[in-house]
Amino acid sequence: MENKITTAVILAAGMGIRLNRVGEHLPKGFTCVTNTPIVEISVQRLIKAGINEIYIVTGHQASYYEKLELKYPDQIRLLHNDDFENSGSMYSLFQAKNVIENDFLLLESDIIYEQRALTTLIQHPETDVILCSGETGSDDAVFITCTDSNLVNMSKNLSELERPVFGELVGISKISFGLFKEMIATAEKQFAKSLHVAYETDCMVEVTSHRPIPCHKVSDLLWSEIDNDEHLRRARSYVYPDILKAEHTPLEKFTYALDNARKFLRALRKSIRKPPTMEGANYRLGRKMLLDVCQVFNEADIRYMVDQGTLIGIAREGDLLPWDDDVDIALPADQIEKVLAVLPILKSLGWRISNRFMHYSFHCWKEGDLQCIKVRKMRWGFLRSRIRMDINIKYRYEQKYYWHSMGVTCEVDALHFDDFDSLQFAGKTIRVPNNYDAYLTEKYGDWRTPDREYVPRHADGTSIGRIAIGRTRR
Repeated sequence: MENKITTAVILAAGMGIRLNRVGEHLPKGFTCVTNTPIVEISVQRLIKAGINEIYIVTGHQASYYEKLELKYPDQIRLLHNDDFENSGSMYSLFQAKNVIENDFLLLESDIIYEQRALTTLIQHPETDVILCSGETGSDDAVFITCTDSNLVNMSKNLSELERPVFGELVGISKISFGLFKEMIATAEKQFAKSLHVAYETDCMVEVTSHRPIPCHKVSDLLWSEIDNDEHLRRARSYVYPDILKAEHTPLEKFTYALDNARKFLRALRKSIRKPPTMEGANYRLGRKMLLDVCQVFNEADIRYMVDQGTLIGIAREGDLLPWDDDVDIALPADQIEKVLAVLPILKSLGWRISNRFMHYSFHCWKEGDLQCIKVRKMRWGFLRSRIRMDINIKYRYEQKYYWHSMGVTCEVDALHFDDFDSLQFAGKTIRVPNNYDAYLTEKYGDWRTPDREYVPRHADGTSIGRIAIGRTRR
């Protein structure tokens, strides 16, 4: 009788140290190759494959998984590795020893893969199967050697392997209850010396001395581990788009191609069209826009601050930078209601208002929260000016403010936006971040030296990285 797999365990306690600042703020599973975290994509694929009980072993930034559990209450069950900072993957799996009672799929949280990775294992006749792929070119691959398709050894170091490489470890395996009990027994002996025990190299390989573990290779499987910035770049640029194309229906493939064509035309137009500068009529428009908005905000006692290039120009030159292409204001999120109340006044002055919303969730905002208010001048009733104002919303979390701008997520010490300082511009008082010199130094470095070639997303000292991919919601 077929033993139907309905349970999965996802190991998600890791700290993502090699993902730098993104890894500090997010669990690895909440890295995004699109606007959905990769672990949620994995959960969706498991549910599609008929898995209705998903145990996720958490550790670093476990609160993210608590929110995910609320989103999938019928499927997700959380376990926690209290010693995640001082233990390996097998100790995380060990946390499931009292809840696993049958065969299950074992997955790592930091991988993206095709749906057939799951169906191949579920339909495989063996009760124990390690999924392997062909060569991926990854700099962090785990190589597997076999005898008659049964596991012999695995290592990231080819010199440690005495046999030809069978394939690369994907990070998805089918584990029988019997194998699981043997891995637990093996691990308990090793835990006496150290909790830094890996489920695959330390336990699976050890068990093969008396129990064969089959390996199944899918040579053309599309998948990727995301363990460092280069893995993330490759997954976003190549692997995940290839997975989507491979799995799309003909209509979806047509829509995907059409969307790519639109993106290409937008990029082409942007490359041909000369960006606006703050000179001539554009300068007069930008100046009036800033003065109107600041006056309305001052009268309503709104805690705003002039920001970014606009702040540099006023702090250094006493004026707008002639090579800037917009006007920037920062707005702490606790001031949103006040701003919404005065937007009709700005509209009555001839300014067009539009909103942009977050396309992903973070620890201090959720998808759909306000990201930016854009202000433009309406011309002839419907045409909009190229010069605009961006009122970027900054969300406070613990002792920092976070915001999303130009495709990256940024953070800065809360002292800069909990209070404000003032500067004079065109004979008017405008508000600027508290201790703006230190803020600008952290963000831009030597901000007092003009730099027309500055590219924010490449050199922004407040950026913690490109956490999510996707268009900001209108």
